[in-house]
Amino acid sequence: MAHQARMVMQLRGLDTGVAGDVSGVLRISRGGGWVPEVGIVNKDQSHDHSSLEEKEVLYFVQGDGAARVFERGE
Repeated sequence: MAHQARMVMQLRGLDTGVAGDVSGVLRISRGGGWVPEVGIVNKDQSHDHSSLEEKEVLYFVQGDGAARVFERGE
C-alpha cells in the first residue's frame, strides 16, 4: 500500500537495542502516490500543500501510555 499512499509513517525499534529513554524511531516520508497539490483556503489566500518535509525523529512511550516525540540529540 505504500506505493499508493501519499504519506508513509513508519515506526521501528532502535537498531542498537533497548534504551531506557527511547522506544524507537518514527519516520515520515512521501509515498509512491504523492501528488503535489494546491488547496485554496479562501478566495483571497492560497495555501500550498506541494511540499512535505520528510523527517525522522525519536519517540518514547511512557508507562502510562503517553508518548513523547523528539529530535536526535535533544
